[in-house]
Amino acid sequence: MSKGITLSPKHGVNASMDICFWCGEPKGILMCGMMKGDAEAPKGMVTSLEPCDKCKENFGLGVQIVEVIDDGSRFENNLIFSIKDEDGKVKWPTGRFVVMKADAINGAEAGSVMLCTPETMDKILEKHDKKAKESEGSSDTGEANANEEDAKEEK
Repeated sequence: MSKGITLSPKHGVNASMDICFWCGEPKGILMCGMMKGDAEAPKGMVTSLEPCDKCKENFGLGVQIVEVIDDGSRFENNLIFSIKDEDGKVKWPTGRFVVMKADAINGAEAGSVMLCTPETMDKILEKHDKKAKESEGSSDTGEANANEEDAKEEK
């Protein structure tokens, strides 16, 4: 038989939201009960790298590229949030990621995960931003040209 949860004299079940590491949205409720010093549970906590259902669905659409760093000292050696690379070395995700179409990456399959450095992620995002600005500019120009032609026709 399970012991269950020890209730906090001040806060009862002491509930908190379980937050998705990847998108920051709530994915469940945590019942923390009695915490050290009978502290109140935070409003939200990230408890694992397990994605919420929406993120799982999005990750399945392509290849998830996750930015990782070698030095996890800022995470106080919290291994819950670590990832091992293909060589078995422990890396820590920073929270930055992108999902790319699998056909954009040679030999990659949808649903797979690739790790990258912050420098590589910067390059990926820079390239994406550049393409987005180019497509914005071309649509703006298209609208301007269409509006000019409409104005000519009205005269």
